[in-house]
Amino acid sequence: LTFLARRLVDRTLDNGFRLEVHERVGGSLAVLVAVYPFLLDSVLHYYSSPPRASPFERLVCSSASSLAVEHNAAVLDALQTTETLMRCDEHAFKPLWNWAPVFGLLDDRKTTPEIREVATRLV
Repeated sequence: LTFLARRLVDRTLDNGFRLEVHERVGGSLAVLVAVYPFLLDSVLHYYSSPPRASPFERLVCSSASSLAVEHNAAVLDALQTTETLMRCDEHAFKPLWNWAPVFGLLDDRKTTPEIREVATRLV
């Protein structure tokens, strides 16, 4: 299983960054590391390798106004992925990412209650 996870990480990193793929791989890795903690090193390798994108990279790549209306489900999924990873090892993941976009969700009046709830738990 470690070999397969590492292979997934390496292939994804080698194929260049695509947000949708990054989000799917991140969600899968979060579920895997929650069930199989020995995969933590592979997951940390994925998130610490260039481009060092966070699970909530969609918040960095999009304007807040387009996020609130068009991508609620994707933002919620990204935040839930982040929450799962943080539950696995908060001390390993927290310093990897810039948390400003998550804080920004708390100030945005267009943020849905579901997104605000998860963002609040993260910060």
